[in-house]
Amino acid sequence: MKIGIDIDDTITNTIEETIKYLNMYNQKYDKNDDVASKSFDFFVKHIEDIQINVKLKPGVKEAFYELKQMGYEIIIITARGSEIEYQHEKITKDYFKKHNLPYDKIYFGDYNKGDVALIENISVFIDDRVYNLDDVAQHGVECLHFVSDMNIKSPYKKFDNWQDIILYLKNRG
Repeated sequence: MKIGIDIDDTITNTIEETIKYLNMYNQKYDKNDDVASKSFDFFVKHIEDIQINVKLKPGVKEAFYELKQMGYEIIIITARGSEIEYQHEKITKDYFKKHNLPYDKIYFGDYNKGDVALIENISVFIDDRVYNLDDVAQHGVECLHFVSDMNIKSPYKKFDNWQDIILYLKNRG
C-alpha cells in the first residue's frame, strides 16, 4: 500500500510560520488572511527560513512511524519548487532528516498531484487543499482532507490531527 502526503500545512504548520515572519517584519496578518497572495514577494524573500524553521504538526512524526509499521510506503508529493527558484529539494530533505521523518520517495514541483498518484499507484492521499484532492480523486484514489477548522465544507473526509488519521486508516481495513 502506498500513501501520498503533501508537506505544507499537512505535515508542517507553514501558514502559521509565515504569519510569524510577517508579524516579525510588522506586516500584520492572521490565519484568516490569504497570506500567499497578499505577501508573495515577502514570502519569496523568506521562503527558505520559513521552511527550515517551520514546526511539525503535532503527532505527525509518530504517525509516520505508525504508517511504516502498518506497511505503507510513504510518498511525499509537494508543489515546493514549482513557482519559486530556491534550494527546495535540499531544504526539504534536510528537514525530513533533522526531524527523523521516514519516507520512501519525494516528488517536487508537481502541481498535477493526480498524475503522480496514478504513476505511484497511491491508495490514499492526504492534503490541505481541495483542488489537489480533486485532482487526485479523479484517479480513483481515496482522499483525506487535512483541515485547520473542522467547520469548513469539504467533499472529503476531514481530519484536523494525525492521531485521527491513523485511527481511521487502521479501522478502514
